[in-house]
Amino acid sequence: MTVALSASSCFQTMKLRRIFSLFIFFILSSCTLNSGAAEFIAYRQAFEESRTASEALFDLLANAERKQQRIVADRTLKGEFNPNSTFLYTDLSDPPLASEYKRSFDTITRYNQLMVALVTGEKARVLNDDLESLATSIVSLPGSVTGSSKLGAVEAFIPVLGTISEFSIGIHNRRIFAEELAGDSEAVISLMNEMRNGAGTIVKFIRASSSKSKSEVEKLVADWVVLMDQNISALRLAQNAARNPQFGAADVQALQERIQEIRDAAKEVKEGLAQL
Repeated sequence: MTVALSASSCFQTMKLRRIFSLFIFFILSSCTLNSGAAEFIAYRQAFEESRTASEALFDLLANAERKQQRIVADRTLKGEFNPNSTFLYTDLSDPPLASEYKRSFDTITRYNQLMVALVTGEKARVLNDDLESLATSIVSLPGSVTGSSKLGAVEAFIPVLGTISEFSIGIHNRRIFAEELAGDSEAVISLMNEMRNGAGTIVKFIRASSSKSKSEVEKLVADWVVLMDQNISALRLAQNAARNPQFGAADVQALQERIQEIRDAAKEVKEGLAQL
């Protein structure tokens, strides 16, 4: 009886949450915000849910990567301590691949924040702070300057720096800036594609360090790949909303469906991680 009541309560909570999400989404859509504001706000919120699930996966990857790299280091360094590879000895420092995944997600988060600030009419001070944060994140991406990327696509963000430098002084026309930055979302999409295409390496690291079966690990990472694909689809719709004043009701519905799918997939990934 208790289980039945708990399940019913959980179902009601999820139902209310979905209704509330839809309510907020359409309230925002009906407000006098700039074109694309409600859509980017809704997408950013869903992305943050997927980020929470993804970072938990990257923590698992970091542990697995550290174990495998330590085995190699013990063989090649013959027990000597290497101060340039602190990730081998402490979890205060992430191994290269896990670090790049985390930094990439952080950069996408800052991109989303800046887009929302632009289309919602934030003050120049807030915009300048977001501009500085995004520029710093791009420069800190491995490979964006040194060519040392493990993912292979972070250089796609370099044109975004050009857009930022062009508009950062004064931000005379935030509408044009928002449209330009929305166009730069192809760099974000390219980076997300590279992350999802590298899923095979994630599987290899985790399988080598986990007692779980091959199918269990593959199912978890496959769920995460689906989550990334849904983020890409939702971002394209949000990007179109920011660039197209004629973004229609059918497009709004399609974006809302993608957002719900992101949340469902993020939940699935979290449950899979709990089992591992």
